[in-house]
Amino acid sequence: MKKRKTNFGVLIYKLDTCTIFEKAPAVSGQNEVGNFELENEELQVELKHDYNTIKEARNAVSQTLKSWQIEDEILWKTTSGFRFVYVKAIFPQSTDQLSNLPEELKYIKDYNETLIIASCKYPPFPETLFTSEMESAWVRYRKAKIGIGESIQSASYYLLTVVVNFTGENMKKAASILFVDYKILKKIGELTSIRGNNFTSRKSLSRNTLELSIIEKHWLDIAVKNILIQAATMNGDRKPSRIELNDLPNLQNTTHNKSYTQ
Repeated sequence: MKKRKTNFGVLIYKLDTCTIFEKAPAVSGQNEVGNFELENEELQVELKHDYNTIKEARNAVSQTLKSWQIEDEILWKTTSGFRFVYVKAIFPQSTDQLSNLPEELKYIKDYNETLIIASCKYPPFPETLFTSEMESAWVRYRKAKIGIGESIQSASYYLLTVVVNFTGENMKKAASILFVDYKILKKIGELTSIRGNNFTSRKSLSRNTLELSIIEKHWLDIAVKNILIQAATMNGDRKPSRIELNDLPNLQNTTHNKSYTQ
């Protein structure tokens, strides 16, 4: 990877994951923050704007890096623990280098003794941009799936409200703005309201209420991931493809039709 020449500076990060990308071709992309190039597990970000401090520059870049990580978790599943750690900054003037020391790697790769995963490609540069609320919604849902913090019903409904609030409209108008069949949002609301028990339900329910079935959990998982990606894609100034109810699994059986995330 060539060192970039820029008037605004370059931030350098290291890919921190247990996965090896020895033969992966470089991936590049750009947005309003800068030009990004990932090669040999090193990411260089050529900044497009002037920043007073390295901290300001890192804050500007962090949303893209977080979106890259979440998009991989939802869509591509290329790695386990995909993230970037800060290494250094190359700025045209002296800045706050001492207060921005390199971050520690979480994964230390042992090429001789430890079994690690190899991948032939990096996850693509993200087409999404996750707001802090979208990120929180995803973290809550991901934890709920493994039984941490709250029920799937509660986390799914919170994610639904975050996506709807992103548009600033009600559910029906939000569906139109997000290019999502209104029936999908309505069904998410129904499943998160009428399924569960005293410990998992989002609302107070009758004694005869059923738990979420395996099929319903699977449908809900795909549905909430898709609407979150729709909102994050629009936040990244891109127009997503429309999602219809028939694009998701059939709730009556296990037959699957096309879907963005499964």
